[in-house]
Amino acid sequence: MFLRLAASTVMLMLLLAFTSCGGTPHSEQSPHRNLEPWQVQLTLTGGFRGLHREIRVDSEAVDLKITEAPKPEVGRELPVSDKTELAQLLATLPTRDVEALNPHCRDCVSFELRVWSTSGVHTASYDSSTLGGSVHEAIITRLARLGEPEPLDSHPNK
Repeated sequence: MFLRLAASTVMLMLLLAFTSCGGTPHSEQSPHRNLEPWQVQLTLTGGFRGLHREIRVDSEAVDLKITEAPKPEVGRELPVSDKTELAQLLATLPTRDVEALNPHCRDCVSFELRVWSTSGVHTASYDSSTLGGSVHEAIITRLARLGEPEPLDSHPNK
């Protein structure tokens, strides 16, 4: 009886080990998947200034669209290297929706990332207290930097 119970326990442990760690690989991330065509939008809101900025990039277009209330939408050419970097970052993202917001952070900036691609529509919501170390930190940071207003002295018609 004891041997049968021990053998059953060992078999159950092996079965669990193979189904959870081995066997068929199951991953929410696929670093080489092709998502084209894709569109990505990052919305930044909040903070003590009441920021509201949207940054949109489309794999089919060559520009970046930035909307910041109360200003009109601005389009800017996006270098191929930036577009390639965004495509690589998007290809490594998980395909699940994420919401990690801190309800107690009144002056935090909120980041809502929305991705439309061949794998569907996915959203990720963070704020400035929860973004650090997340799987979306790199792409959100990159898009936010791309959406920053250009300094006046960098304008080509100056």
